Amino acid sequence: ECFTKVGMFDEELSSCQDWDMWLRIAKDFEFDFVPDVLTRIFVHGQQISTNFAALIPGRTRMVEKHWDEFKEHSEILVIHLKRLGKLHCLNGTWSQAPQWFAKAVEIRPIEIVKIAAWCLVELPFLKLFSNSRKFKRHAQ
Repeated sequence: ECFTKVGMFDEELSSCQDWDMWLRIAKDFEFDFVPDVLTRIFVHGQQISTNFAALIPGRTRMVEKHWDEFKEHSEILVIHLKRLGKLHCLNGTWSQAPQWFAKAVEIRPIEIVKIAAWCLVELPFLKLFSNSRKFKRHAQ
C-alpha cells in the first residue's frame, strides 16, 4: 500500500534515493524506528558515498525536489545547503560552493562562522590527511 501510493525509488536521483523515499512516505504515513540492528552494510570502494560526481547532483536534485518541505524546517535545509557547499569544496568544483554556502547564510546568518571555521580548519585537514583524497571527483 505504501509503495503503491508514494512510488519506489526515484531513478532520476544519482544519490539520496532513500531520503527522497522516506520524505515521500512521511507525507502520507506515520512510521517509527526500530532500535535493533536489522541490516549490515558492506563498505567498498565502489559505493556511492565515495563518488562525488553522483553525490552532488543527487543531493542537489533531492533538495530542490523537497525545497518547500525543507523550508518549513530551516535547520534541516541549512544542513543540506552547507553539505552541498562542502561536497563541492572536496570535489574541487570550488566555483559551485559559494552559492550553496550563501543560501545557508541567507537562511541563518550565524552559519557564516561555522562555514568559515570549516573552510579554515577542517577542510585543509580533510584534504591532507583523510581518505577523501580517494573519492572520485569529476567536474560539475
